[in-house]
Amino acid sequence: MLFAGLVWDGCAGSGASTNGITVDLRLVSTASTTQGSVAGGGQRLLGTGWVTVSQVTLVRCPGQAWRWERLVSPVAVAWAHGESSPLAVAVPHVLDVMATRQLEAGTFSPAPGRYCQVRVTFSPADADANGLAQADAMMGRVLRLTGSQDGAPFEAVASQEHTVVLELRNAAGDVEALTVDAARNHAVVQVTLPDVFPLLGSSLLDGVAVLHHIAGACTAKVLP
Repeated sequence: MLFAGLVWDGCAGSGASTNGITVDLRLVSTASTTQGSVAGGGQRLLGTGWVTVSQVTLVRCPGQAWRWERLVSPVAVAWAHGESSPLAVAVPHVLDVMATRQLEAGTFSPAPGRYCQVRVTFSPADADANGLAQADAMMGRVLRLTGSQDGAPFEAVASQEHTVVLELRNAAGDVEALTVDAARNHAVVQVTLPDVFPLLGSSLLDGVAVLHHIAGACTAKVLP
């Protein structure tokens, strides 16, 4: 399970900010379930699990003007490992979904306005990815899970980029945009990757399908 918190704290950020609003990106992983029964009988044990989050982007609500960001920063959003911009942190992190971890992943510098979504991009880890040295065989991969089912070992891997767009919700789970301005320059957005184990299904060797299941079950909440 993975959590990503976006925190406004007034610190200096990536990109040029002229309005005093900054957003720190915090990624937190929480240990997944490790074992249980599978459909049709049998026992499954999940041993290791790694996922590469390469970019997180704040998305404005429809109809919002983008002129402010274009004026303060000419840097284009990078969809793989590349340059960050006021609304995008393009720093790849290889995350251990089997252990509880917390890290500060970067800083946004958004313009005042309303943000309705968060876009999370999963891309293959490159040599500069944070956490690669601690990960097990994740170079060039987005996902790798290993374990056993009824004593027989399995490995699920994925190397294709995948992006999920999450609607921002309030703490109660209802869809609600985040508004930031001079009066509200501090908030927390928590992006949650669900427990990996229940999403494995029966096609253990289909890592792409597993990745899509994980991404599709993510949620994003704005917390008080």
